[in-house]
Amino acid sequence: MALIRISAKDRDAYADFVKAFREHEKTKRPMIAYFFGGEDENSIWCSWCRAAEPVFNRFCRENNGIDIYAIGVGSENAWKDQDSNGARTNPFFAKSPNVVSVPTLVVAAEYHNGFRITARVSVPEDPDRMDFDGLVAPYIGK
Repeated sequence: MALIRISAKDRDAYADFVKAFREHEKTKRPMIAYFFGGEDENSIWCSWCRAAEPVFNRFCRENNGIDIYAIGVGSENAWKDQDSNGARTNPFFAKSPNVVSVPTLVVAAEYHNGFRITARVSVPEDPDRMDFDGLVAPYIGK
């Protein structure tokens, strides 16, 4: 499979992510999810995410046999929205996979007899220094 983009523009991106995660949980196929600040790849508001986009795209081209998802967490306001107690309400932040900053790379795979998130890493300010392959290799059998 190739890169699958999940947009927050016209759909519930969180529900789409959960559905994809559950499918992989059933099949035990590893998945990589890249979370970025924006509704889709054409509306990225996060400057670090814009810097990481070409590095991430190169990683996708080199790993086209892996299920890789690029998931927009929504508009900047939706990402920063808080409830009356000051808790962040964006489901990617507030629920699993607990993405606390963007861009973030999450690897999910079979681990200790269960399918779970095995790695969660914030992409550095200089994404060229990020060793995507080294991060995912232990979990995807590379």
